[in-house]
Amino acid sequence: MADVGDRSYRLSHAKRWLPVLAPIIGSALALAALFRLIDVGAAREAVGSADQLPVAGAALLGLPYALLKSWKWRRLAVRAIPEATYVQAVRSYLIGVAASLVTPGRLGELTRAACFPRRRKELLALTVADKFIDVGVLCVLCAAAAWSYSPRLGLLALAGITLAVGVVWYARRRQYPLANRLRVALPAREIAANAAVSTACYLLLATQFHLVLSSTGTTPAEVSFSAVPPIVLGSSMPLFFSGFGSREAIAVALLGAHGISAERATVAGLLLFAVCTPLPALAGIALAALPRSR
Repeated sequence: MADVGDRSYRLSHAKRWLPVLAPIIGSALALAALFRLIDVGAAREAVGSADQLPVAGAALLGLPYALLKSWKWRRLAVRAIPEATYVQAVRSYLIGVAASLVTPGRLGELTRAACFPRRRKELLALTVADKFIDVGVLCVLCAAAAWSYSPRLGLLALAGITLAVGVVWYARRRQYPLANRLRVALPAREIAANAAVSTACYLLLATQFHLVLSSTGTTPAEVSFSAVPPIVLGSSMPLFFSGFGSREAIAVALLGAHGISAERATVAGLLLFAVCTPLPALAGIALAALPRSR
């Protein structure tokens, strides 16, 4: 009996750690496979010879990106807390970025709701709505990107989006609690405005990617912009830690179709993470350590 109890304890302990370890293992395996595929020396040379000016420009674009995302989040937060300020929105957004750095699929962004002193359930629902809108816009952009590679692939992506919209419509018609709450909190015009701002944020992100990719060689803008939506969507999968492995592998596959080497694509994927995530995450960690203003 003791052996059975000990085995049961070990199994439950392993299940508790599985959501944490699985993405780390997934990213490690993906990166190991990728580095076996590419010439590591050529990738190192690409990093060393990269033009620092475009990389610096991409890093600077991280500021308007964070401010725009925070403004978009405040538009939603005031639905639950009318007195929510822009400063509170910036703080909670950056803390969410820091939490997403150590969680699979950027699920840490849901911690935004915990940064407010009250009505956290409503704020959590709005955070989920914000993510759904972001993913919806991203799927539409992915369909457009897929069409640029193959009309059949674009039609397949469009069919998937149509199915997803049908599921959401059905959920709203069935009056499910979360769907019903979001329907009341977010009128159609607010969803459309949020989607428009989300599109602007993705355009900024695409510009950042174009700059880091151009730092290692001349690249047409349409190539960079069409590659970003699938890269971002793939890096959001919960099977990988902070998108490592999936982001670079998708970049290699998509950019390779345009004659860009696997080494340049891998470096661009890693640089995209470097210019987009560490600074906001460090700011979020610093803000989380500070006492919350009343």
